[in-house]
Amino acid sequence: MQKIEVECADDVKAVDQFCASMAETTQEELGARVAMTVSRDQSKIAACALSVKGKSLDEFIRIVISDPNTIGFKPEVFRLTNEEWSALYSYLAKINKKS
Repeated sequence: MQKIEVECADDVKAVDQFCASMAETTQEELGARVAMTVSRDQSKIAACALSVKGKSLDEFIRIVISDPNTIGFKPEVFRLTNEEWSALYSYLAKINKKS
């Protein structure tokens, strides 16, 4: 059990940093507004964003819509426009670079 805790410590720290960065952003940015509107669980969204790092926008969308509830999104995510998807993806990628 200790080995698992040690192996996951970096991941937990990265998720915590990601969530802190999300909390620091302003609502003036479209991607931040979209993230706040469609997020159910920021720590799950952070873990998802960290795991899809380097993926394309299309891959990100496929992952999110495959099971939004499990990865921290509200069902409203299905109603996002192309512009909102792009803004959300860019916003999460930007936060990813900060973490």
